Amino acid sequence: MAPFYELLRVMTDWLVKRGVKRDNAQKYITSLFLALSEDAVKNSQENLKFLVKESQTPKGLNEQGVKELSKAGFYKSLEKTLNSIHRRLNK
Repeated sequence: MAPFYELLRVMTDWLVKRGVKRDNAQKYITSLFLALSEDAVKNSQENLKFLVKESQTPKGLNEQGVKELSKAGFYKSLEKTLNSIHRRLNK
């Protein structure tokens, strides 16, 4: 739970630094993640790889986000963290 809330906090703080009032920023970010989660549940029969592809427009913002986070190692770091937690749980 804490990594999830930290992600929300970082995104909220980013909006606040750009002039959005904190309460509006937090409500926007939390509502956005609720909507994305509801959409994921609604489409849970689909392969997630397909949903990643279908949610991107060529040269669009979502494609840019996935590419930049991938290049920065975000998803590999996430997998490494999950592996580390898994090892700890299996001691």
